[in-house]
Amino acid sequence: MKNIPIPEHLIEQAIESMSNEFDSHDVIKEFAQKNQRIYAEALVAVEGDRLFHKLHSDIGRQIAAICEHLGYTRIQSRSDDIFGQKSRCLGWFKS
Repeated sequence: MKNIPIPEHLIEQAIESMSNEFDSHDVIKEFAQKNQRIYAEALVAVEGDRLFHKLHSDIGRQIAAICEHLGYTRIQSRSDDIFGQKSRCLGWFKS
């Protein structure tokens, strides 16, 4: 199986629902909650091990591209991932 692309407009909707400062983990959680079928289909389409890590890395790249296009400022962040484990990710705020 190959990865199922996540529609960009759904990632953008999740970003637009965020407060002025957020990080990629926040967007992924929001996206997964609001688009459970698409998220689950994308997850099971990932090949190999570390399904969540691979999918979330792909989504993180989409988030970065969209946030940069929308004019958000990038910062380094550390927050709880979907499993509740602290890990690094990109943070964003509207300048």
